[in-house]
Amino acid sequence: MPERYPPFIARVVVPFFEAIFAIWTRILTLRLSPLSCKGKALVPREGGLIILSNHLSDIDPVMLQWACPRPIHFMAKHELFDYKFIGSMLRLFQSFPVKRNTADRNAIKFAVGLAKMGEVVGMFPEGELSETGELLPLLPGAALIIRQAGVPAICCRLEGTNSIIRYGRTVPNFNPGAKLSARWSEPRDLTGLSNEEVLAWIQANIGPEA
Repeated sequence: MPERYPPFIARVVVPFFEAIFAIWTRILTLRLSPLSCKGKALVPREGGLIILSNHLSDIDPVMLQWACPRPIHFMAKHELFDYKFIGSMLRLFQSFPVKRNTADRNAIKFAVGLAKMGEVVGMFPEGELSETGELLPLLPGAALIIRQAGVPAICCRLEGTNSIIRYGRTVPNFNPGAKLSARWSEPRDLTGLSNEEVLAWIQANIGPEA
């Protein structure tokens, strides 16, 4: 189960790195075209929340955090935690690893615990980047976490991020003409719905028809 930060970490260290992240993100977005964000006011300002988004690019977590008024704890592929610096930063913000293509019970338990503590959990339910930009089949783990956590869920559809870091690349392409957008759905309490119904709702809100 996740634990709350010690007082010094919560008061000093985390805000410091959040400020650095905000400055870095601001510089990045200034080098690119502005991010058009629709529906930001729909994001609940308190209480546990689960965010679902489509996944076009490795830069998606940065853009999603920029579009969100609250800190997000991301579920990230476990390979990233093998890199010392990246892994340390991910752990500092209580991002957590997930073993892809498996029923990772530890990741599910951690995500549910964070949400029940009133935190925001971010997930990309496709489980991997989309090479073509089309929405990939959604993995059932996202629905399971939502149903177990018992907190509202909200979707954010990202567009244009794959023009910044393209599929298979790691270096950003600073394209001032890129059109970046983030569009939020209405938050919803999905209590009582089946896995299939939850996944259908997610798909309707992060797919191309959203």
